Amino acid sequence: MQITARTFLIIWLGLIALLGGRYAYDFWLGSELPPGLMRADGRVDGDPIALQADMPGKIASLSVKEGDLVETGQTVGTLDICSIQTSLEQAQRDYDKLMAERERIVSRRGITQQKAAVAVESAKVSMFKALSKLERLDAEKPSAKARAKRQADESEIVRLAGQVKLAELAQVKIKGEDDGLNELEGRIADAGHGLAKLRESMGDPAIKAPADGVVTRRLLNVGDNAAHGQAVAEMADLSRVFLKLRLPKEQVARLAIGLPAHVWLERTPDTTLKAKVGYIAEAPDPGPAGGPTLYTVRLYFDSNPGKLAMPGQTGAALIRHDERVAWRKLRNPFGG
Repeated sequence: MQITARTFLIIWLGLIALLGGRYAYDFWLGSELPPGLMRADGRVDGDPIALQADMPGKIASLSVKEGDLVETGQTVGTLDICSIQTSLEQAQRDYDKLMAERERIVSRRGITQQKAAVAVESAKVSMFKALSKLERLDAEKPSAKARAKRQADESEIVRLAGQVKLAELAQVKIKGEDDGLNELEGRIADAGHGLAKLRESMGDPAIKAPADGVVTRRLLNVGDNAAHGQAVAEMADLSRVFLKLRLPKEQVARLAIGLPAHVWLERTPDTTLKAKVGYIAEAPDPGPAGGPTLYTVRLYFDSNPGKLAMPGQTGAALIRHDERVAWRKLRNPFGG
């Protein structure tokens, strides 16, 4: 059977239409998905991690900027610890001075207490002897000589009683000095606490990356003062990157934690990355009055080979919420 030119043309146009329809289907797959598959577009982000100062100090150097890749343990900056070292040395001197003062007071107080106790005891013994002697004189027959002796002994007893009283007052004064010693003990405790805090704050002056990641924002600059534990910069953990989506309530209602997803990135549209729904916001995102109500959803990548997924990249995803539906591939997810 001979095929006429007209028949050949009709067959050729039919093939073109068939292939074109297939291409169009693949191209517009995102908007004509079978039930069970949902398309969503978003941007890659990562769990934030702080690059922290391990001790207080002025930032002497900071070698990273937004977009820089860092590795675990990499030194990205240093702190000038001269000021805190000076403060620590001064605090140690102040503490040592207070301890020395306490030692002198306690030593002098111990000697003074001992002397006061000896003085009281000695005066009491002497007064007891004088009273005994006076009693013996009273037992003898009075005479002019005995009366003169008695007067002298009575004067001695009065003098000794005064010594006992003075020695006892000295003991009372020593006990009153305990308040001053207690106040000094309080100052020593405060100084010791401050010294301990300074020692605890003396960590590593090097600012190091806690994980592999990419720097997303610098918070401080060279010359700024950083407190202990303060974030110097923020980074995204590349082992915990995700595609951040903002979806309307009716789409979010079909999702659940753990649902699988396939993701394509704008820079590598031919590579399919597997992911799972790892976060669904309970409350809508803040937005302008009258605007659409959207919820944040995160698709966490199962892995990130070659660090393909980097924060800031545009991505397109298919989320499967019905396991009976076969996966499709977005051949041209970004329309390029």
